[in-house]
Amino acid sequence: MIRALLKISLLILFLSQYSSLIKAQENILEADKIEYINKDGKVFAKGSVLLIREGYKLEADEVAFDPSKNIIEAVGKIRIEESNGNIITASRIKLSADLSDGLIELPRITTKDGTSLSSAYAIRSNNKATILRKGIFSPCKACKNENKRISWQVKANRIIHDEENGNIIYEGARFELFGVPIFYVPIAGHPSPEVKRRSGFLAPSLTSSGDLGVVLKTPYFINLAQNYDLTITPWLVTKGALIVEGEWRQKFKNGEINFYGIGASLSDGFKSKTVNVNNDWLSVINSPFNSDEELSKLGKKLAYTYDDNNHSISNVEVTNIDDGRPSSISDAIGYDFRGSLSTYGKFILNDWDINFNGTFVSDDTFLRRFNLSDNTSLISKLSFSKHWSTMKVLVEATHFSLLLPEVNGSEPLILPSVNFNWSPKTKILGGDIELDLNFLNIYRRTDGNTQRLSLNGIWNKKYIFESGSLLKFKVDLRGDIYRTTKRLVPNNSSRLLSSNPFGKE
Repeated sequence: MIRALLKISLLILFLSQYSSLIKAQENILEADKIEYINKDGKVFAKGSVLLIREGYKLEADEVAFDPSKNIIEAVGKIRIEESNGNIITASRIKLSADLSDGLIELPRITTKDGTSLSSAYAIRSNNKATILRKGIFSPCKACKNENKRISWQVKANRIIHDEENGNIIYEGARFELFGVPIFYVPIAGHPSPEVKRRSGFLAPSLTSSGDLGVVLKTPYFINLAQNYDLTITPWLVTKGALIVEGEWRQKFKNGEINFYGIGASLSDGFKSKTVNVNNDWLSVINSPFNSDEELSKLGKKLAYTYDDNNHSISNVEVTNIDDGRPSSISDAIGYDFRGSLSTYGKFILNDWDINFNGTFVSDDTFLRRFNLSDNTSLISKLSFSKHWSTMKVLVEATHFSLLLPEVNGSEPLILPSVNFNWSPKTKILGGDIELDLNFLNIYRRTDGNTQRLSLNGIWNKKYIFESGSLLKFKVDLRGDIYRTTKRLVPNNSSRLLSSNPFGKE
């Protein structure tokens, strides 16, 4: 078989009429056989045809080019690689020389991120849109294994791939899960795979709980810029609370930061529905003798006591009307607004790594009550670290906040914690040495302070024998110095002496 290779340098000299097809030194036409018809200027290439042009590479069994109409036709096993990373396979094409307009039979368009579009035939229009008849949109990664069923796909009478605006639009769409139709919509759409960020609604979620009822969350993503965005998620709650959460993300050249917040405005009905009231107190509340009308005649009212830790009514009693205690469940609960704010971030400044995170809540039970977290404590931290060739240092501050009943002020604050490590390259007695220095200060407002200074030295030496055996020697020495302002009473370690300036009996 004779193989012909035509490069642009030859075409410029001998086939100038093909300048509309091949215009740059990088363009190549390669095939087993190339035929030129002088009468109308057509070119036919057969057998393992390879056409490389600016913007795409085409492989096919046969290719024909008509310079008068600027049209390329190809048949056989067609494969087109576009400059944007998309790969098109087909059985026959009839397109303009730049592939912007024309017809494709049995196309399959695979994007660089793995999704695919396929159909019986497709029409390309001015390189702005591809219209697929009887089309299928599916995750192409599942298609690589022919024996593996596609988890989900969308079939439609017509699929419009709007390349100019980055949209995929379905007309007469049927959504299938493992080949089973789930639902049908007359028209639907979503951003095309090459679109990475765009404002719009994200996938909603539906949950339920005893405190909130049925909850529908519908997040809306706002693409403000390439390096920062905002997501706002309103909650629709059947028990009457107004809840909104939001997240701000931003990247910088030297780091990133994130803020997340959620707020809940509680109606009286919501507070009454979610509080725990045992049968004894319900009998008092629902007694006909304790109605507001009957009690007001006697100058009396019901007084409620609320236990925030258990989110329950702990006492209900009849009292004088001028008693200052709450006279309803909603008043007993008190707060009309609850919420939390959390943040984290990391930056690099002058070779120092800076990391921080923190969470702040309106009350101890908010996170658990609204199914946000089961944690019984919050940890906020700020750290600075730096590494050298033989040394590294880490400085941290850590605050613990308990979300369970505790003595006010007993949460520890570690300020600071300093860790210094030195691993010199110099060997001592043939072994490696490592020194660690640590200083720790723990502060409690009601439970005393503690300081600790630690020095740890390690010597390591290893022997490797010709047999492959490994023998290690290690010497580890550590010393600690403590200072504490807490004085303990024998047999009662939780009791503080009056000499402790930070606590009282």
